[in-house]
Order: sequence, then C-alpha cells, then structure tokens
Amino acid sequence: MASNPLLDVLSPQQSRPNPSKGGFGSLGGLKDVMGLVTQFRQFAQTVTPEKAQAEITRLLSSGQMTREQFRQLEENAKFILQFLK
Repeated sequence: MASNPLLDVLSPQQSRPNPSKGGFGSLGGLKDVMGLVTQFRQFAQTVTPEKAQAEITRLLSSGQMTREQFRQLEENAKFILQFLK
C-alpha cells in the first residue's frame, strides 16, 4: 500500500527520531521533541477543521488517499488527541 499523503506532510523526514543521531534517548532528542511541538503549534494555527476536511475530500476524490488510509489517519489522530487533552 502507498504511504498516506497527509502523514507524509505531517511527518517530514528531518523531524523523525534517528537512533544514529541520538533519537529520543539524549538531550538532542529532547530538543527534537520541542522542535516537533513548535512545528505542530505553527501548523495548528493555520489549519481549520474546514481546511482539513477540504484537503481530505480532495485527497480521497483524487485517489491520492484511500479510505483505509483515512481510517488509519483517524485512528492516529484519536490516539494523539489523548495526549493533547
């Protein structure tokens, strides 16, 4: 199955932990986490529910994202929301 296009946008390669660069197990990892939090806050300021729904609709109707990928995205979002409440 192809990768989920929304996850690709939300999870840029340079933001993912890299064990060879210390990952989350070092102070550099804490810096990476804080950078992710900052990126998320900037992202959250620009995204509205309406914009998100429009993008999901576009991706589904164009075939760039499957219903299964959307369900996975929903599950991931619900999981993440547990930590943001």
